Amino acid sequence: MSLKRKLTLSGCLTLFSTIALSVGATYFSGIDKYYRLFILGIVFGTVQILLSIFHKTIEEEWYEQEKNNHAAVRRKEGYMSELEGACLYGATEAIKKGDLDEAKKLSDLKNSFLK
Repeated sequence: MSLKRKLTLSGCLTLFSTIALSVGATYFSGIDKYYRLFILGIVFGTVQILLSIFHKTIEEEWYEQEKNNHAAVRRKEGYMSELEGACLYGATEAIKKGDLDEAKKLSDLKNSFLK
């Protein structure tokens, strides 16, 4: 299920729970007001706890998507991580010293980060 659909579903559940509580309040009007408030409090609290768990899951998924999108954009724009930069610098220094095997190893290590 997509993130947008989950957010819409969560909003609909919140609206539905509010309407259900309003209808429940009028339906239970024959019961003593303290019991009515107690029952509605339990129902509303349960719904809110479930929705908060659902929202927490959505927020974690959203954060993960944003983190992945950010990393993809940085790669697309040509940025590299510190580790990639260190490997590239090490490969450059190895070439300057004439150690082509070491340069190849570091270059392969840098390229492995792109996968």
